[in-house]
Amino acid sequence: VVLTAEVSGGSRGGRIFRSSDFAKNFVQTDLPFHPLTQMMYSPQNSDYLLALSTENGLWVSKNFGGKWEEIHKAVCLAK
Repeated sequence: VVLTAEVSGGSRGGRIFRSSDFAKNFVQTDLPFHPLTQMMYSPQNSDYLLALSTENGLWVSKNFGGKWEEIHKAVCLAK
């Protein structure tokens, strides 16, 4: 699976482009949020993608970005 993302200035959210054929073809998926940081794989399950939104929500996808679910509404970044 190859993922690439775009964060646009629109009100709906960002979008990602997914490929399962070594980047020959991509499928656009609109996101229900604007990503704040780079998406990452879950440390507990590498099949899950995690993303933090500009509204500080934590989102998870269990199918490589096809569908997203907000799992926490107020997450803070710590360094």
